[in-house]
Amino acid sequence: MRIIELTESTNPGEYVYHASYLPDLKQGLTSVSRKGLVPSKTGQAGPGVYFAYDPSGGFYHVDPEDATMFRVRWDSLVKIFGLYPQNENGIQRDEQEIIVPGAVPSNILEVEYFPGEWWDIESALIASQGPEN
Repeated sequence: MRIIELTESTNPGEYVYHASYLPDLKQGLTSVSRKGLVPSKTGQAGPGVYFAYDPSGGFYHVDPEDATMFRVRWDSLVKIFGLYPQNENGIQRDEQEIIVPGAVPSNILEVEYFPGEWWDIESALIASQGPEN
């Protein structure tokens, strides 16, 4: 692959995507609200939080039917973590995935609460608790 092709194919859009398996949505969103998306200790290319360039690419270890999809603005990630190689501990990426080296804060995340509807984590957490008595 020519360098220009690699560069063109790894330019993220406005958002990047991550799918997680949350068997209990309320409990999972509570955890994400408190800790953010926490890096896996291992992965295909090492530890990190793995993101995809588009929603269909975010299902690394989760069936789409069982997944909770998160997204984050690319520029927000770069502001927090920087990019490798300019920052030795920054975000790494190739033509298939983006690897973020640390926990992604909940305040920059959105979750697909209903199909096609992206909510901030706190609003989704409140909704997941059900109607008020």
